Amino acid sequence: MRTGWWWRGAGTALGYVLFVFLLSLARGTAFHPGYPTNLALVAVSALLAGFGLGPLAAMLRLPPIRRIAVLFGIVFVLLSASNAVEVALYLPAATVLGTLAGGLLQSLALSVLLGLFFRPADTDDRLGSALAIRSPLSWGWRVVVLGVLWVPVFLLCALADTPVVEAIEKSARTQTFTSPPMAVLVSSEFVRGLLHAAVFVVIVALLRRRWPVAWLWCAVSLALLNGWIPIITQTTLAPLIRVANGVEITLSSVIFGLLAAWLLAHRAAPAPDRHAG
Repeated sequence: MRTGWWWRGAGTALGYVLFVFLLSLARGTAFHPGYPTNLALVAVSALLAGFGLGPLAAMLRLPPIRRIAVLFGIVFVLLSASNAVEVALYLPAATVLGTLAGGLLQSLALSVLLGLFFRPADTDDRLGSALAIRSPLSWGWRVVVLGVLWVPVFLLCALADTPVVEAIEKSARTQTFTSPPMAVLVSSEFVRGLLHAAVFVVIVALLRRRWPVAWLWCAVSLALLNGWIPIITQTTLAPLIRVANGVEITLSSVIFGLLAAWLLAHRAAPAPDRHAG
């Protein structure tokens, strides 16, 4: 089993690197100076995706096409859509649209690879029956509450990260970001919180496990997809700033994942029998 996990994770990573390389060839960026370094960073992020998200993919006991579709939703929302909301605070709309388009291709490739390499023991689950552990209204108010809770979690972790980033920028005599007005920042983070919570609903419902397990996979998926995987390849940022941002997002993922898992999984109705009917 352990050997199988290793080759599946490596296969996912290798497939993703190959996809990125072929896409770079089509765009002509593979011939730009420094591309081997960029591809090496992609390989690191691909290994994180394969070994970090593969076990989660293997626990989604859905038929193949539906499992890939659910994986695509999880990956696209956390990797691309959520980050695009934040990018919109700092960059032009055209850049945001480009980020979403690129994220769409990345998410599709990664979800297909995860779905193919990490297959569950059985595939007789259904998303609808999994979500039936709560009513739509019960899920809905929890998502809204979590959207609100994400704002102070994000601000707290960003506040802890700011002195580190400012010190790095001061030593390098650069300035990476300019903070937007607080009202704009809070509203955008509320939207991001809603997106994260909606993904967590799917993860918690399909895992059908107690909240500590849900906490683990909510935190891991958010930290990797929303943080480390896109940050590693951002060569426009200084390495130390990337590390600081990665630590910030990991901390916020652990805290928010705990809140989300407890609120979404605690005292839910017993899961319906997957083999019934």
